[in-house]
Amino acid sequence: GKTLLAIEQAKRMAAKGKKVLLLCYNSFLAKKIESEVVRIAYQNSITVDTVHGFFYENIGKGNFVEEFKVAIEGKEPKEVFNLLYPSYFVKSLVSNNLTKFDCLVIDEGQDFLVETIIQALDLSLKNGFENGQWYVFYDSNNQGELYHNFDNILMMKLKKFGAGEYYLDVNCRNTKPIAVQTAVVSGFPMADALIQRGEKVRYMWYDDLEHQKKQIEL
Repeated sequence: GKTLLAIEQAKRMAAKGKKVLLLCYNSFLAKKIESEVVRIAYQNSITVDTVHGFFYENIGKGNFVEEFKVAIEGKEPKEVFNLLYPSYFVKSLVSNNLTKFDCLVIDEGQDFLVETIIQALDLSLKNGFENGQWYVFYDSNNQGELYHNFDNILMMKLKKFGAGEYYLDVNCRNTKPIAVQTAVVSGFPMADALIQRGEKVRYMWYDDLEHQKKQIEL
């Protein structure tokens, strides 16, 4: 439900005349969100992108693309995404005085809540994180281990700016059978499921990637 809330919040801020930046980590999710935003009346007020796509676009506006490409050659992914992207973004931002957004909405924040990235985004938000308007939707438990980019100390710092906290402790999307099997396979605790009844979960096994594709096509 985090993504639905993130989109709804972006819509509400845009309806108030605010220029909104809505970011996530995954490119497929960004395309999904963008397709939802395109259908609403305030689409021109909402910019949807991946955080690194947003960084790269602005690196280009600062004419640092070629220098950036040289800098990332042979570097480890962690250094590229968590250090070089944000540092070159800041370099471009400072040199070009790019327009800041009235509101920042971050979806699946656990994927990129690291200090270097948040410090860079701070410069793109009017009044920054300390006094600006921002919303972060995240799962520090079950999904926080996916990219290992969730910094709990950083989150505590953000909370000290006076952010309100709301917990989604009921699974409104999946049926109880799905929630149970997901917990069994992942080893994570199961949240209460709103929908108690549903079809029995069916496992589909595959031998290799080609077999997997055929299973998905069924």
